[in-house]
Amino acid sequence: MGLKDNYKAIAFDFDGTLVESIEMKTEAFKELFSEYPDSWDEIKEYHLQNEGISREVKVPYIYKNFLRAPLSVEKEKEMVESYSDLVYEQMLYIPLVSGADEIITAERGSRKHFIASGTPDWELKQIFDKRDLTRFFDDVYGAPSSKEEIVRNFSSEWGIPMEEMLFVGDAQSDYEASRVCGMDFVWRKRPYDAKEIKSDGQDIITVKDMTELSEMLRR
Repeated sequence: MGLKDNYKAIAFDFDGTLVESIEMKTEAFKELFSEYPDSWDEIKEYHLQNEGISREVKVPYIYKNFLRAPLSVEKEKEMVESYSDLVYEQMLYIPLVSGADEIITAERGSRKHFIASGTPDWELKQIFDKRDLTRFFDDVYGAPSSKEEIVRNFSSEWGIPMEEMLFVGDAQSDYEASRVCGMDFVWRKRPYDAKEIKSDGQDIITVKDMTELSEMLRR
């Protein structure tokens, strides 16, 4: 199994794929649920196994399944906003994954680039504008749209068949979106990451960073 040499578009996840933000966001979750230290191990495992899933989904799931505590609409909103406050400023300066700057600037005229992220859309766009990254992408999409919806919308808007696009991500949700949409998938597997993508026995192309992906796309 290998990559094609003529993808017309690449969908990139953001956290953990183009920016080294996973450890920082894990610490933010720990602070968010600091009142529940006895539940932290369960919360952490759920958080890491569901990278790419929106915080609006994670917070109520954690309350229901791990804390087994009621969660009002007001409290849910407060928790989600607190998490945003914890991570937003850091996201403006968190380093890019090695090779990310090269891959998003290379061959910009020959294929489309877009972002499919679980970060809230409004927050994601602010981060991209502040970091001067918006100009390198044909569109930037976040939650509440699912990654499958994002891919389908981009395919329809630009008239590019989904089988002619590549999805690059670091989470199960990225792989699932690519599988449902019939796209090739590349897993950015961090060297220290113990988790595995559940792929029903199918081989998955992995890269340690975007430098390695650039080299693969040039072959």
